[in-house]
Order: sequence, then structure tokens, then C-alpha cells
Amino acid sequence: MKKKQQLLPILIFNVNTSFIIIFAALLILPFLSVAQNENDFLEQLSFKEKVNFNSYTKIYETDVNYTVIQIDSLIKKGALQLSQQLVSQGFSQKFYWLYFKIPSTEHPKKQLLIELNNPFIDQVKLYEKTDTSFTKIGFGGDRNKAFDDRNYKNRRFIFPLNNSPKARAYYLMIDKRNASVSFPIYLWHKNTFENYEIKQNLYYGIFFGVLCFISFMAIIAGIITRRSLFIYYGAYTFFIILYLCTALGFSYQYLYPQSHHFNNYSRVILIVLITVSSTLFLNKFLNIATKIPIIVKAFKIINILLTFSIFFWICFTDLYQSATVLLLNIMYILVFCVFILAFIAAFKTYKTKKTNAIIFFIAFSFPIVGSVAYIGIEYGMIEESFFPLNPIFLGIGLEVVILSVSIIKQLIKIYHQKVQFENENSLLSSRNETLKELSYNLERKLNTKSNPTILLKSKAVLKIEDIQYIASDGPYLEFFMTTKTMPEIDRQTLKWALNNLPSDSFIQIHRSYIVNLKQVKVLKASELLLFDNTTLKVSRSFKKNIEHFRN
Repeated sequence: MKKKQQLLPILIFNVNTSFIIIFAALLILPFLSVAQNENDFLEQLSFKEKVNFNSYTKIYETDVNYTVIQIDSLIKKGALQLSQQLVSQGFSQKFYWLYFKIPSTEHPKKQLLIELNNPFIDQVKLYEKTDTSFTKIGFGGDRNKAFDDRNYKNRRFIFPLNNSPKARAYYLMIDKRNASVSFPIYLWHKNTFENYEIKQNLYYGIFFGVLCFISFMAIIAGIITRRSLFIYYGAYTFFIILYLCTALGFSYQYLYPQSHHFNNYSRVILIVLITVSSTLFLNKFLNIATKIPIIVKAFKIINILLTFSIFFWICFTDLYQSATVLLLNIMYILVFCVFILAFIAAFKTYKTKKTNAIIFFIAFSFPIVGSVAYIGIEYGMIEESFFPLNPIFLGIGLEVVILSVSIIKQLIKIYHQKVQFENENSLLSSRNETLKELSYNLERKLNTKSNPTILLKSKAVLKIEDIQYIASDGPYLEFFMTTKTMPEIDRQTLKWALNNLPSDSFIQIHRSYIVNLKQVKVLKASELLLFDNTTLKVSRSFKKNIEHFRN
């Protein structure tokens, strides 16, 4: 208990430190990204980290997967119309071709990079156009291709460009059918990008390291305090970490680079795990089960449906792929229902769990707003460049910060309660020792020459002269009295009885018997006869006690 008590303040300090680091990181991260447009984007690269390149592209969409030569021919003939100039096209079944030019430059030694900042593209190809031919200079994708198949090893899709004194034209083909299509594009100098990438990866490493530490500490706190609330929070935070790593492309790069099939659906699986763990956490955090059991039942039904969708994907992969958009919409509806039910539960438990309800309203508002914004991006209603970061990333990060504060307070409260219980237990133990001493003194006072008695654990006081014999029955002693028809039973040993009875009148005659010699009527070699005609056997090992008595 003392070791656990010492661990709690250490946990509280560590989680406090983690909270400060996360909060500072969330304030710094939006300023790591710079994306502004000017007329001459090559001029910008001399003083900007990167340039938002979408406004310099022309977007074409087709129903058929044409070759780059066919696309170029169709565009020249005017057979393809320009698509809306949107970074996010929503759910689509189209192939997208982006056309752009890189003008001539006086600094050909400075290598350029094009960044497609979307880790989830089924297939992407970059072609360079010259006067006479087309050359594929970049490729990638996360469907039917391992991570190592990419020509530039990065969690996003990065393509080197031939920076030369001559103007160059490029076609970028994007295939993201049966899902939401988004292609934010940025132009970099290569050295600037690589330096920025090192800093950003370092930041993400610290950020996810702190989140993992919080998750681990929450689980440890749950084990120490035996509170499932902290274990559920640790699991919820852990699944959030995996989701954010996956959404940023780190999971495919480091965790399962060969499992392109799993990578396509890992976000869906993690959304299910986050939703299930959040319902378990909220049930304990708001004490929903005792106040509103019907909402707990609704949570269970939704969790079963979400879990069934995972098994459906595993068993019917081809069917799942053909109905991905429909299934994603159903999943979004179920997740939205969980949010609605959680808010209803918070309103219902506001009077009894006021502080936790307020924390819930604040914390869960951020991921809800982030999720709504992200859905708006997926459906093409909101420009992705409007947000400096993925809105779900921002929302979940702020949620974890706020909930971590609440968990810290819960740990502090439990720590103080344990200290209080320890102090009360120490006081009770002291009082118990005092009572034992008083009881012993009382026994000695009662056991005087004028009134010889013995005090049992059961608080029964027996006159020594009334004891006929004592029989051992396992851990118990049976005191047979001349004044009672039934024996007095107490949890003691024969050794204790011998030490507390007069040795001149009580002797042991058997491993199970002690007899009061004053109650013996007839003494024989192998047995004794008491005045009430009770016969007791004398064992060989204790015959010497009888001989001593005869002498």
C-alpha cells in the first residue's frame, strides 16, 4: 500500500508535465506551416518554406483511366473541360489529372520538389512533358503497392522536378476512387524541404511520445488504483495515437509498410476502436450506467454494429470495397449518434456529476467540430487549405489536453483519499492495540486468587474450578464445564491453555486433552474417570505426567 501511495504523486507529476508539453506543442504546430500565393512562385521559394501550388494547376477529371498521351490529346482538342478548382473534390469515382508548368529559372542547381500532402492515394503518377515525349518521373500509391515501391520514401507523396533554364510542363494523375478525393499540393526547394522534414518529424516524435506516455501512465494508474476509468482512458488515448499516426502516414511508413491492403482500411478500424473505447470511458466518467441505463444499452448496440462492420470487411473484402462510400456514411451516422447520446448523458448527469459534465462539454466539443470540418472537407464543402492542420488532429489534441487535466485531478483526489484512509487505519490500529492491552489487564484482574478465571477470545469468562477437561478439535478448543451441558468453544491451542491455567491442577494426558485433576475420580494406567463418569484416554507419551501426579 505504501509503495502504491508513493507511486501516485510521481504519476501526477509526470502527467502534469506531459500536459504542459502537449499544450505548448499545439500552440506551436499551426505556425510550422506557411502557404501563401504570389504571382511568381519561384521568387517565393527564396524566402518561404513552401508555396501552396494548387492555384497554379489546372484540374481535369475523367471516367476512364486514359494514358498521359491520350489526356494531352484530349485537352488539345478541347474534349475535356476544366474541373472546379478545389483541393477537396468530395467522394468521387473519377480519375483526376492536374496540369501545371514550372517556368524557366536562373538557379537550375536548386532542386525542386512537388508535395502531394495526402498519405491515402490509391495510385499517383507524375509525367514530365517535352516537345516530343512524356517521361514518368514519379509514382506511388497505397493500394497494391508496398511503401518501399515509392520513388521517394516519405509518408506523403513527394516528386523531384527537373529545375532547368527551360520551362517544363507536368501531368499529375491521381486515382482515389470509392473515397474522398483531396490533393493539397505544395512546391519546395529540396534542401528546405529536407530540413523542414527533420524538424517536423522531431516535433511529431515528441508529440506522440508524450501522448504514449500519458496513455501508459493512465493504464498504470488504473492498475494501481484498481479503477477501470483510467484504464479505459489509457486505451482511448492509445487508439487516438494510432489514428493520428495513420492519418499522417507514419503507420504505413514504420508499422506495416508491406500491408497496403490493411493500410487502406486501418483508419476505419481505428475509428471503431476509438468510438468503442470512448463509450466505455464516458460510462465511467459520467457514471451513466447508474443514472441512464438506456443510453448504455444504446452504446452497446452501436458498438456491436461498428464491430460487425469490421468483421464484414474481413469476410467480404470485395463487397466492402464496392460499397465503401455507403458504409463510411453509415459509420459516420453511428459515430454522430454516439456524440449525441454522450451529450444527452452529460445533460442528464449534470446535477450529480457537474464538474465532469462541464469537462465533457468542453473537451468533446473540439473533436466534434474537427470531425464536422473534416467531413466538410471530404465532401468538398470546405477547402482543406483553410486549416493549418488536419481539423480532427487539432480537435483530438485539444480534447486529450483537457481530459488529461481532469484525469490529473481524479488522481490527486484518489491520492488524498488514500492518505486519509491510511491515517484513519493507523489511528484505528493504535486504538485496537490499546483495547487489547485493556483486555489483557482486565483478564489479569479477573484471574485473581479469590476468583480464578480465564478469558477467552469470544469474551467469555470461565471459572477455572468449573473446567472438567479441554478437548482440541483442529484450530478450536472445547471447554467442558461442570456448570454447562454444552462445551464452550474458542479458537485457541492447547499450548495457550496450559500457559494460562494453573500447572498444579491441569495436566495434558493426550495430544487432544487437558484435564483438571480436581475433577478426576479414578486414576488408571491408560485412562481417567471423571466425577460425571466421563472416561478420557491417556496416551503413552503423556503417562509421565500421570506418574508425576501420583508421586
